[in-house]
Amino acid sequence: MRWQVIAIALCSVPSGALAQAAAAPPPAGAAAEPAPKSAAKGAAAPAVDADIAAEAGAQSDAENVDAGTGKTLQERIRAVSRRTFLKQGRFELNPLAGVSTNDPFFRAWTVGARGSYHLSEEFSIDVGGAGAVFQEPLDIFRALNVEPADVAAGLKDQQDQGKLAATLYGYADGGVTFSPLYGKVALASELVGHFDTFLSAGLAAVIDSGPSVVHPGLEVGIGSRLFLNRFIVARVDVRDYLYPADSSDGVAFGNLLMLNVGVGLYFPLDFDYSNETLGAKD
Repeated sequence: MRWQVIAIALCSVPSGALAQAAAAPPPAGAAAEPAPKSAAKGAAAPAVDADIAAEAGAQSDAENVDAGTGKTLQERIRAVSRRTFLKQGRFELNPLAGVSTNDPFFRAWTVGARGSYHLSEEFSIDVGGAGAVFQEPLDIFRALNVEPADVAAGLKDQQDQGKLAATLYGYADGGVTFSPLYGKVALASELVGHFDTFLSAGLAAVIDSGPSVVHPGLEVGIGSRLFLNRFIVARVDVRDYLYPADSSDGVAFGNLLMLNVGVGLYFPLDFDYSNETLGAKD
C-alpha cells in the first residue's frame, strides 16, 4: 500500500539530510501554510466589532429622527411635553373655607370666595375675602378653667382687654399672584397629576370687634393648584395678613395667618393651544 512505501522511504533518509530539509526555505511555488484560526479570529475581531457598532448606531439614529421635525425621539418626547391646563385669558372663581392657625386663644373658621383673572400663565390679578362663621376658644382656657371674659377683665390695659375679647369678623384682600413653578406628581402607580405653585402679595384689611374695627394692612401668601380636568382645580394656600393692632403702648402689629382650601372653577370652561407661544417653556 502507499503509506507503507512512504514509511520505508522516510526510514532510509539519513538524519543529517532531515535536518537540512527542515532548515531549507519552502519552494517558490508552494503555498504558505494558513495561520491558526484562533490567531486570525483575534486579529480581525476589533475591526468587525467597530464596524457593527457604527452601523447599529447609524441605524438607531436614523430610526429615531422624525422626518418632519428633524428631532430625535429623546428631543421630541420630554418629561413634561406641554402644559395640560392653560390659564391665560381665563377667569377663576374659587369658593373656599379657611381656619386661623396662629391665634393662641381662639380658632376662627371662615367661608369666602376669591376671584382671579389670569393675564398670562404666570401672572394674575387676585381679589378675595372671607367672613368668620365660628370662633372657638382653645385649650388654654380649658386648662386654666376660666372663661375668656374673665381673663379679659383681669387685664389692666383696656386696649389689651378689647384685643383679647375681640371677635374676628372677616378679612378682604386684593393683589397679584405669580406662578413660577409648573410640574407633575405621581398620585398613584398609574395616576399622574399636574400642578402649579404660586406666590401672592397685595393690600388687605382685617375686620374685628376691636376699637378700630377695620385694620388696613398687607397680605403675603403661597399656594398650589392641582388640575383635575380642563376647568376644575383643587386649591390650597396659606396667607398672612399683617396689620397695625390696637394698643395703648404705641404702634403694634398683629397678624392673622389663614389656611384656606377650596375648588377653582375656570371660565370659559375649555381652552385650546392656538394662543400658546411656540417654543415656550414646557
